[in-house]
Amino acid sequence: MSREADDPEKTLLLLCARAHLDERAVSRMIALLEQPIDWERLTQLAREHWVTQPLYWHLKNVASEQVPPPVLEQLRNEFEGNLRRNLFLVGELRRILLLFKAKNIQALPFKGPTLAQDAYGNIALRAFSDIDVLIRKEDFLRVVELLSSIGYESLRSSVVQRRLEVLSRCESEFIDTSGAALVDVHWGIAESEALSTLDFPYLMKNTTSSSVLGLEVPVLSPEDSLLFCCVHGSNHLWYYLQGVGDVAEIIRVNARLDWGRIVEQADRLRIDRMLFVGLLLAHDLLDAAVPDYILERARGDKSVCSIAKETEKDMFKQQRSEPQALDMLSLLRIRRSWRDKLRELLRFGFVPTLPDYEALRLPPRFFTLYYVLHLARISIAYGPALITRAHRNSR
Repeated sequence: MSREADDPEKTLLLLCARAHLDERAVSRMIALLEQPIDWERLTQLAREHWVTQPLYWHLKNVASEQVPPPVLEQLRNEFEGNLRRNLFLVGELRRILLLFKAKNIQALPFKGPTLAQDAYGNIALRAFSDIDVLIRKEDFLRVVELLSSIGYESLRSSVVQRRLEVLSRCESEFIDTSGAALVDVHWGIAESEALSTLDFPYLMKNTTSSSVLGLEVPVLSPEDSLLFCCVHGSNHLWYYLQGVGDVAEIIRVNARLDWGRIVEQADRLRIDRMLFVGLLLAHDLLDAAVPDYILERARGDKSVCSIAKETEKDMFKQQRSEPQALDMLSLLRIRRSWRDKLRELLRFGFVPTLPDYEALRLPPRFFTLYYVLHLARISIAYGPALITRAHRNSR
């Protein structure tokens, strides 16, 4: 019995999680729909993995008569609701970028609207819940003032929360007064010293151009966008199939990717395993056209193969839960350098975070006590399990 017959819902989801279907994929999809489909499981999987939009799009365009009308109707409602929200967020992004431009603040929109438009080719085919912009860290206070002038306020109401956010993250979240739009202002790609050289000035040197409702704006180059998506997916333990789809779509629409620069950059930043896991998943799950010599190098790394295999298994197991703090130590396995592994451990154990504030709300003058509180919370919450997993994952 084929793998497709063993799990037609998973196979159908993997076929429909991409923006475009070739003739072979269409034939496979039609054949799958001739089998009994657990529609409730299929649609639930699509929602869990943020791929309801392409699923509906392909079912409607390829085989709408084979889908139960109530299922197609529900998916259509979700698709149209997401499209309305996407269009609203695109409008907000344009408004924000125009404001920044008028005040001579450079900003790079990424993820969300620009990724949907440039990689998927259709803003309706990718769900996103917020707006992400990358700025110079030194412009952050001005950006806060500008966002405030158009009705946005920080999600972190206290001084202590904001200090913890800056200390433990490279982004800050703002919401408009109506609660309809969330903006993530980033001053870094990820919380890692290894990635610190991927800062705003460096990324600006390699930008390409995109249009946001007629406004021409700089965006990440396809090579930098691919690297970012692999780092982002790894940092979230590839919990959502949508993240794999982002990698696959960037590869699909950019036939002339500079693979040499991508691999060289990943080696220099010591994130080659993050890159290779993302590429393996995109190739194995969504048929992304990754060059053979890169696949050969990826499959030559036992840790990369093991992580990719476990990720696929976990991605589709029946009962899943969002990654918890302890699960983040799985990132140790994807770090090749012992120095990076140690830094991950030190950050996990010693850098206070926003949950520390929720555990004990101290006044600003006692902020340094959060270092002690964080270590105590980590020790009590995880204790021996933390040590055991750290030892196993660092091998």
